[in-house]
Amino acid sequence: RGLLLEMAASIRVSFVVAIVMVTAIPRERDQKIIDQGERDAPLSFVEVGSDGATAIRIKRDIEHMGGWWAHIGDRIYSPIASWANPRYKDDVSFISTDASRTQSIEGYYVAIGGTEESLPDILAPHRVGGSDPFHILHMPNITTAQRAMLMQVHSKTRGGNRRQFHSLIKLRRGFTPFQPFEASKAYKSPQGTELMQKESSAIQSMNKATFHAFLQDLVNFKTRAVGADNADEVQNYFVNKFSGMGYRTCKQPVKVGDTDSNNILAFKQGLDPTANYVVVGAHYDSRPFTGLAPGAEDNGSGSAAMLTMAEAFAKRKLQPDHNVVFAAFTGEEEGLYGSSEFVANFGNWGAACMGNSRDPALLEVDFSRMKLEGAIIMDEIGWASDKFDKHTVTLETREFSRPVMDHLASCSKAYNTEGSDSGELMIQSSFYPFGSDHMPFLQKGNLAVLTIN
Repeated sequence: RGLLLEMAASIRVSFVVAIVMVTAIPRERDQKIIDQGERDAPLSFVEVGSDGATAIRIKRDIEHMGGWWAHIGDRIYSPIASWANPRYKDDVSFISTDASRTQSIEGYYVAIGGTEESLPDILAPHRVGGSDPFHILHMPNITTAQRAMLMQVHSKTRGGNRRQFHSLIKLRRGFTPFQPFEASKAYKSPQGTELMQKESSAIQSMNKATFHAFLQDLVNFKTRAVGADNADEVQNYFVNKFSGMGYRTCKQPVKVGDTDSNNILAFKQGLDPTANYVVVGAHYDSRPFTGLAPGAEDNGSGSAAMLTMAEAFAKRKLQPDHNVVFAAFTGEEEGLYGSSEFVANFGNWGAACMGNSRDPALLEVDFSRMKLEGAIIMDEIGWASDKFDKHTVTLETREFSRPVMDHLASCSKAYNTEGSDSGELMIQSSFYPFGSDHMPFLQKGNLAVLTIN
């Protein structure tokens, strides 16, 4: 746990505005699964912006009238949202004409992932509200079998691309994908004063200049796409950087479709060699798969932050209780290939990583006893949104990974006091994970948190 805290504080180096190149992703025609019918009428909403007090009042009004609501982006959606709007709720004639509208939440779903323009054609006519990447759909006649078939059709194409549709869930009352997050009041730091001082020193050693230097190196490759002509050069960059920092480093073979690639793994042994392993990971591949793909934001930002963390950790000679693996994953954009292979064969990562080579540095790592403590994944963390007064990060995971979130939030509160002109870094949570390298960990029941814009 102490190690997670040590790792967590370094989030702040990654919140620097990076140059982002966005590539449009073409929509594809879908197999007909459900009758599209006519386009559904938009769901009523009230625009609340960032006014928290107004949002709370409107939600209470809707609930008082027996209705349900969903809060996505700057809007509160509900079939009776207009009733709660101050302009209408006291208008008897409006209420009498609107009273026949359904208040049932049955038949409403949330499509997770992608933009409104990238929704599958089969779903687009049913979109009635939401804000990227959460879309409210009204499909009262869809069956469980049709939902399953819909997901099967898209499972081969959505990969690690968060700009495409990933999943479909039933809409629940009070659905709010992003909420402010603070560490539990019961949380206590597992560290003593001496370790916290070392931690603080390591954190202070990280800066924008170091982050930008790594980021510039990665962007200079022009592309980091799997199978590109410079793929070996990109992979060796990570090997050389990690090795130069003093880490035991190896390549884990990964098959990305028909293409041979590698995860790059760097190891730091803990005080107790039998202790569990903490993974700090980021994917290094970029898209589009042909032509220029510098990927400053996706995911040069996460990779540069990981290297910055690893360097600070090594230079300050921090000795963790847990064992550490820094993992540069391949094949995220094509379908989470690298992280999936890493998790599926945890501790069995090929001859180079298992010590069966002539590299004596790797022989000290006892892979046979490896167990996973938790994972911190960084993806697209270089963009500062102009919608917030403070630099903001989302911690995305499932409920059972709250212990890792507590470590991250507590450490941020202790150290991130220079995130913006208005003070410390603001943390949001989302318990609707999708489309990045935390998913293989979570799907296997391992603690994992994604940090993302």
